[in-house]
Amino acid sequence: MIGQPRDPAPHVSNRVVTQLWQDGLGRVAVRSAQLLLVLSVICVLVFVAVQLRLVVVPVLIATLIAAAVSPLVVWLVSHRVPRAIAVWIALITGLGLLLAASALIAAAVRNQWDELRQGAVDGFAELQAYLTSGRLGLKQSDLDGAVNQVSNALGGSQVQAGAIGGLTLIGEVIAGGFLGLVVLYFLLKDGDRIWAFLRDQTNDRHHYKLDAVATRSVEVLGGYVRGTALIALVDAVIIGVALAVLGVPLALPLATIVFIGAFIPLIGATVAGALAA
Repeated sequence: MIGQPRDPAPHVSNRVVTQLWQDGLGRVAVRSAQLLLVLSVICVLVFVAVQLRLVVVPVLIATLIAAAVSPLVVWLVSHRVPRAIAVWIALITGLGLLLAASALIAAAVRNQWDELRQGAVDGFAELQAYLTSGRLGLKQSDLDGAVNQVSNALGGSQVQAGAIGGLTLIGEVIAGGFLGLVVLYFLLKDGDRIWAFLRDQTNDRHHYKLDAVATRSVEVLGGYVRGTALIALVDAVIIGVALAVLGVPLALPLATIVFIGAFIPLIGATVAGALAA
């Protein structure tokens, strides 16, 4: 009817709903929902990164290397070397060191190949003698049958599929390495402009803080990589010299494994040390 007051029920209902979300349990529920949403987004990002690992991993590695090598490029530029040439000097120096290390490792393996092959033959003969010595009750015919089964398995379809998978992995590694080099080149050459483009997508009042965070992050990340490389080099040299003095075969490749393993947090140094031992 005209002039009759409206039903206050909706206002009361809204107040009740608001109070439900404002009490302790309601705030916990809201925070839980927000936490679940954040975790869901993180899971989706991790899933996408895993699916695109052929792109994500080279980009991450290139970012780490760029943070570590950028002081060299800045130093060359400060001495009036054009930035593009400075980047090429840094890249060629790094690739030259990598190729030199690979050549030394290949030479060490080639020089000690006969010794390794003879050691493997002697070790297999000792294993056969131990297994047929009567303690385990095995016969030579049993061992021959097992060897034949292994030989047949090595020629089967599973090994062929594994070989195809290995070739695919090698192709992915080569493609990832090429992509990483391209990304590394542009990060070293145009990193400032790339960052400026990304920063300009935000509000102007945040630019100063973002620049400070980015600069500090690059310094910390680069220092971490350079420090890890220095520690890895010291460990590799000490272990390599010790192995060479003890006459252990492949001392140089084992020292290289120790150097590379130092860049893998927690498990890298442990696994590399176990292999060297």
